[in-house]
Amino acid sequence: MSKWMVVLLSSAFILAGCDEKPKSVDWYMEHPTELKGVFEACKASGDDTQNCRNAKDAIFRIKQRDAKIPTFGDLSKDENPANDLNK
Repeated sequence: MSKWMVVLLSSAFILAGCDEKPKSVDWYMEHPTELKGVFEACKASGDDTQNCRNAKDAIFRIKQRDAKIPTFGDLSKDENPANDLNK
């Protein structure tokens, strides 16, 4: 009886460790539909699995890639408040 219990518990632990292989950040960036689903699920559950971390990193990289580059205009003109420091 105890031999079967050991086999059963060992099998349960082995199967519990058989999660799907995490997707890479690049994979999520190439698959925006899956990225959105995983990101929303992770946000709702609060999970911090490797897939969740990779999805969050992919979201961050996409936002950085698509971010507007700030323009500061002509910094030599008098409308630049930093020029007032030299007066």
